[in-house]
Amino acid sequence: MLPTAGAKQTCSDCRIICINCHQCRWLETINSLGMSVYRSFNLTLDQGDLADVYAHSWDSSPMRNSARSDLLKHLKGGQLDAEALENDWFGSVNANVFISHSHADLGVATKLAKLLEEEFKLTPFIDSHVWGYADELLLEIDNTFCMNEGGQTYSYQLRNRSTSHVHLMLAAALTKMIDKCELVIFLNTENSILPKNFARNSSEATGSPWIYSELNATKFLRKRRPTRLALESYQTKRAAQDSVSAEALPVFAYAAPLAHLTPFSAREFHSWKRQGLKGNHSLDYLYDRFPE
Repeated sequence: MLPTAGAKQTCSDCRIICINCHQCRWLETINSLGMSVYRSFNLTLDQGDLADVYAHSWDSSPMRNSARSDLLKHLKGGQLDAEALENDWFGSVNANVFISHSHADLGVATKLAKLLEEEFKLTPFIDSHVWGYADELLLEIDNTFCMNEGGQTYSYQLRNRSTSHVHLMLAAALTKMIDKCELVIFLNTENSILPKNFARNSSEATGSPWIYSELNATKFLRKRRPTRLALESYQTKRAAQDSVSAEALPVFAYAAPLAHLTPFSAREFHSWKRQGLKGNHSLDYLYDRFPE
């Protein structure tokens, strides 16, 4: 049983990192979020759809925290401050478009981010570009706390616990960013969605637990209409203007809830681009073009 969120105690199962039990703090965070994501789109792409778009890389450096603290600076009274560690590695940034994607599609996601920034004057977010990789933090923790005597091998039990902590931090941080972004675009490709024979009950499936988590966040977070759309109609506005692969491990097939996402084809995406609208005007047009 998990300890009550906020309780001043140490969880016996979480002795590597435990500030009021990180699992409980994560659940408490999810329940207390302002939940401001508005729309989510299922962008179906074929290989090559963005082949001619912005071959040069998207520059996400203004968003990055390049001055992370030493791991041991977060150690207080024999415990690692999980909240400070999460903020240090996976801190929230200002963005309005969250791009959910397979790691195998990072190049496509990067081109899409560059296009959204240059053509639409929007601020996209790609987790690995801004935060780096959770495995880097995990390696630091494991090398510091999870070595067996002699320093040649890791403790299996401690490694399981450290992985749980880091993955929960990342899952919480991703949910916060989805909540913070007005628009979520899911890149639906052969890398992110499994072939039909993996699906149950004719539903879609993904082999990525991270995509599974992100899609469910878009499904269950309460939507909040942007203030500008609540105050005036779009017509008035318009008039004014994975991963690391392991061959020996079988594929885990997670249900991929896509029914609540608005279908969005590559042709429709390029049609949106041709409108030449920028910033919030481009988002307003998109929502008006694809009403719920």
